[in-house]
Amino acid sequence: MRLKLRLYIFLLLVPAFFCQGQELLKVEVNEDNILLLDARVEEHHAGSSIDAYQFNGRILIAIEPLFDGLKLKYKITGKQLKVWKDDDEIIVNLNPAAYTKNEIDIPAEQPLGIWADDGYYQFIELAFIAKIFDVTIKSDLTTQIVSIFTGKNNAYFRKKLQRIDDADGYLFPIQKLAILNVQRQGDRFNSPATSYNIEKPTITINDQYRLFTPPHGRVVLSADLDDRRFNGSVQLVSDLLYHSSNLTMSQSDGSDFAASLSLNRYKKSPDDLILGLFDFYSLGDVSGISNNLTTTANAGVGIVFNRSPENFRRKNLETTIDEIAPPNWDAELFHNGRFIGRTQVPGDGRLLYDNIEIYYGLNAFEIKLYGPFGEEEVIYKTVTVKQNPLAKGQIAYSVNALDKNHNLINDRNNYDSFKITNYGTSIDYGVTE
Repeated sequence: MRLKLRLYIFLLLVPAFFCQGQELLKVEVNEDNILLLDARVEEHHAGSSIDAYQFNGRILIAIEPLFDGLKLKYKITGKQLKVWKDDDEIIVNLNPAAYTKNEIDIPAEQPLGIWADDGYYQFIELAFIAKIFDVTIKSDLTTQIVSIFTGKNNAYFRKKLQRIDDADGYLFPIQKLAILNVQRQGDRFNSPATSYNIEKPTITINDQYRLFTPPHGRVVLSADLDDRRFNGSVQLVSDLLYHSSNLTMSQSDGSDFAASLSLNRYKKSPDDLILGLFDFYSLGDVSGISNNLTTTANAGVGIVFNRSPENFRRKNLETTIDEIAPPNWDAELFHNGRFIGRTQVPGDGRLLYDNIEIYYGLNAFEIKLYGPFGEEEVIYKTVTVKQNPLAKGQIAYSVNALDKNHNLINDRNNYDSFKITNYGTSIDYGVTE
């Protein structure tokens, strides 16, 4: 059994390693051969007037404007290009040794790809893009249009598929987003729900915590009276027991009742630390981390104490996004305008993205939320990486203890079995500016 498992894992890894470490040969391009091309993927517009060059009968196109138009996740660092095909990371080595057309004559059938750098963009040839994504690319220099064909257009999905995950073959993120939009519009008009109600949250600022304040928040209800189907979610915020409370409850057909409750308390003033040590603490359904090799967040019933400066991050090149969102809504994560992935908000309303890669400079995240009746909301978050997470002499720390096998509300496990399963502490200290 162990041998079979190892063989299975090895076979799964073969396609990923097949795409690793491919090398492109650098060539010198002539400005007289520059082109401005429009790009299309099936019926989707992916870019206008993208810089391109002709070299010995081949066409090289600028990486950044084309990949941005395709909504691809990629990174260019020095002599290397990384691009993600779904969850597979493709590494392309950019050979810096340059050859002019006179020094080397690369025939059309030459399997080794080529790249170029005009001082503003890096360029790779269209044939190489077609190879790594297994698509067909045709260029028409008369109309100045580059057409990318994946064999999957919107009409195909409307006729053949119920979900985008059922597709065979590769789809660019720009296609997935367009198809999801078509599906949402269809779901909106074909929904069996006959009624719903949304209450927008109001913002209140309390200078003191109170024993109890009237809750405010969001209530979404839908029902089909003929089929006796019911779906609903409630998200409320209020003061409770001298804490700020967040309550989320949801119930959908075919799923169990889900709920979460957290009580939070923050320091009353910048210098009034809780217990003389912490900025805030949370208890109930919480998540916490500790210093370890993976720095993975754990969630469960327990308590978390924390002290950290504003915009603190525990890792230079990764961050964790923890937000409260409407249960069962579709969520799409974008990083600096590039599509990262989509998921569905869990029934307890806690949307957690762990170990998200960030880069030097401004990292702007958008979480676009789509409800069952065409509702749209956006959560914005920015992470700036221009200096160390902590200045010299600053300190940040957290302590947590929780049971990841239980929920505070509607716990399906035996409360008598409650015990601390995860606990940890994290301490960070700024050594230099």
